[in-house]
Amino acid sequence: MSPGTTRTRNSEDTWTWDNAGHTRSFSVFVGRNSVVLDTAVVTISGDQRMQGYHITANWDGTNLTVGLAH
Repeated sequence: MSPGTTRTRNSEDTWTWDNAGHTRSFSVFVGRNSVVLDTAVVTISGDQRMQGYHITANWDGTNLTVGLAH
């Protein structure tokens, strides 16, 4: 992935939350040619997931920033 480009990837894993307060942390990484360039962790709760939030990631060529978007 080149800096300034956008790529969407849907997870192939299915996660279930036991309740709205349950949280899960996900590792997000960016890499090239099998070399990991940066990693970040984002946490999402069952309540946020039920409200339609999804994980976002932005890599500026140096730093990977992750968050949640609705």
